[in-house]
Amino acid sequence: MDGFIKTKRDVRIRRVPFEEALKKCRETVKRSQMFCELCSSLEPYQEQVVRVRCLAIGNFSEEEQARYQLCLLLELIDYFGGIEAVRCSIYDPVFTPEDKAFIGTIGDLWTIDEGSPWGADCNENTLFFLPHSPLSLTEHVIRAEQPRLWLANHLVLHTYRYTKSELFIKYPLLAKLVRYIEDKSDAAASNNCNVIGGSNDMPGFTLFVSKRSRRRKHNRRSVFYQEPQVDYSSVESYFEDCNVLTDFKEGKLLKDEPWVNAFSDLALHYIE
Repeated sequence: MDGFIKTKRDVRIRRVPFEEALKKCRETVKRSQMFCELCSSLEPYQEQVVRVRCLAIGNFSEEEQARYQLCLLLELIDYFGGIEAVRCSIYDPVFTPEDKAFIGTIGDLWTIDEGSPWGADCNENTLFFLPHSPLSLTEHVIRAEQPRLWLANHLVLHTYRYTKSELFIKYPLLAKLVRYIEDKSDAAASNNCNVIGGSNDMPGFTLFVSKRSRRRKHNRRSVFYQEPQVDYSSVESYFEDCNVLTDFKEGKLLKDEPWVNAFSDLALHYIE
C-alpha cells in the first residue's frame, strides 16, 4: 500500500529467570488467605514437625503450577523452622536435570528419594505433602509409609467418582479413610438439620453435602439398585480415624488465584 514502508520487527519474548519467577510465586503464596488458613490449622503441630515428605509435585523448573506447589513447600519448610532445621525428602519421576540441580542447591537436609528414608515411627513428626497424587500412589503411600499429617487432595472429593463398593475393591485403605470422614459429615448434617428443624433456611447457613452422599441418598430411593454392604473392618490398617483439619472453606480459598489449578481440592487431613 502506498505510503507504507515494510519493516522487520524484532519481536522477542523475555523468559523470566527461574529464581525471579520463584520469588514472585513465593510472595503470592505467602500473602494468600490459603496459606494463612493452612498455618492456622498447622499451629498445633508447628513445634513437632521436623520432616516433610513431598511427592507428585511436578516439573517445577518448566511448569508454572508445579512452581507454585514448590513455593508452598518452601513456605511450609520456613514455617516449621527453615531449611537448616527441617529435613525434606522429595520425589517425582518427572523431575528434569534442572529440577534435580535446583534441589541440590537448597541444602544438605533435602534429598531425592523414591521411597521414604524414614521409618513409620517418625511419622508423628512428618508432614506429607502430595499436591496432585493419583489414587494409586495415594493408596501405596498410605500403605507403605503410614502418614499421619496429610496435605493432599481431599480424600472424599478425590474419590467421589467411585461407588463405595468400587472404591473398596480398588483402594481399600482410601475407602476406609473416606468412610471415617463421611460418617462425621453425615452426623454433622443430621445434627444441623435437627437444630434448625430439618430445614436449611437459616440466614447465612449453607449445608454442605458431598456428591457421594447425594448419590447414596438417591440410590436409597431407587427400587432398582441397592449398593452392596462393605465390611470396612476386614481392612487391616494402622489407623482408626481420619479428620479433615481444613478444606480451605470448601475450596473457596483455592480458587480465582494466580496459581490456577495448582491446589485444586487441597485439604489437610490428620490420620489417627
